[in-house]
Amino acid sequence: MQQTKMTKEMKFKMLLEYLEDSRSILEQDKKKLMEKVNLKVKEFSLYLGALCHIFPDYLVCTPTHNNELECRQIQSLSNIDKMIKENLKKLTAEVKLSNDKALRKYRIILEAFHNKKVLDSYDKALQESLGEMSQRNLDKELKKFVEVFDNIKEVKEGKKNTYKLIKPLDIFIESFDHANEIGWFFNMAHESDPEFFAGLEQFTRKDKDLYLFKNTPFEDTSTIESSQNFQRLKRNIEAREYTKIKYLYDTKEYDNLKPIKLVFVDNNWYVALVDTDNILRFGRLSFIERVDYGSKRGHFQPSSIAKQKEFLLQELQNAMTLYGQEKQVAKLKASPAIARYFQKDMKKFLSSQQFIQELEDGSIEFSVEYTQYLEVLPFVQKWLPDLVILEPRELRDVYTMKLTTMLQNMKGIK
Repeated sequence: MQQTKMTKEMKFKMLLEYLEDSRSILEQDKKKLMEKVNLKVKEFSLYLGALCHIFPDYLVCTPTHNNELECRQIQSLSNIDKMIKENLKKLTAEVKLSNDKALRKYRIILEAFHNKKVLDSYDKALQESLGEMSQRNLDKELKKFVEVFDNIKEVKEGKKNTYKLIKPLDIFIESFDHANEIGWFFNMAHESDPEFFAGLEQFTRKDKDLYLFKNTPFEDTSTIESSQNFQRLKRNIEAREYTKIKYLYDTKEYDNLKPIKLVFVDNNWYVALVDTDNILRFGRLSFIERVDYGSKRGHFQPSSIAKQKEFLLQELQNAMTLYGQEKQVAKLKASPAIARYFQKDMKKFLSSQQFIQELEDGSIEFSVEYTQYLEVLPFVQKWLPDLVILEPRELRDVYTMKLTTMLQNMKGIK
């Protein structure tokens, strides 16, 4: 009798079914499960890692002493067939990303620079971690890093070439501090902002004449303290741990918060949190002094943050968008001088932006939604004097008052 070929979908499904029955996949379970699911050692870790990255509300993975993975279920899996079918492309892409040899090699060498600061091609541990790479090939790889990174230099020491990290690589490296985080890092970048990797411009010489980045999301994580806070928040989000936060400019400690996302918006990093009143709030990362575990132990349920998470994904348009507030609509007009930026087929500046009409003089009318004045007025001010508020009258009056105050403040300035 011909054996049915095991598809990726079937393998993912069998792993989830095992987790639903056993609540965990530990190192001692691996051998029998690998045979059952028809996965090799390397594939097994890739598949487990993919499941944990795509289903963080249900599963958490931890590396073992020999850098393999163990997986634990933290919430019951409701409909395994549906979960796999709806997320199969993501799961497959995650496996492919983690299995990318060039990317993995790049990460290992960067980690080594971060940890040791000085490398050479005779480093046996590094050779081994790169799949028993020869001394000659490792030297070639290290030379590539000198060509690409401004802060890695080659130093001659007799016949041996030494490669030194002369300046830290900041949060880009911090994000790789723990095994199996590459997928999370890329997912976070993709979900937050396409300019996430802009900060790499300070490290690389390649294409320097082509690109110039003036906006880097690494600015809020440039110190060791905030990098540690970043890592703690990330772990608490993954594990759904209650969290306590102390801000730099506030004597109060905020306890039993539910962190749900790290968000890069308006050129700054924020952590999205649900407080004890179930209100969604944003904490600026650079304003956080300390992150600790909350006094309430255990994991909070995904259902307790479902509405707030949906709001983040569907309704947030900048850091001033308020959760639970009724939306209002502003009608704006762009003068002919800037109208080309607000044509129907142009990229939106705000997610709620809707084209209304083009007037005979070339002006463009459009609308935006807002939950408070601060959500929309900085945007209008940015285009001063070519963007005006048509309605509502209340919003126009507030803006006029701000402009009047500004003019009064400028009186007497030479």
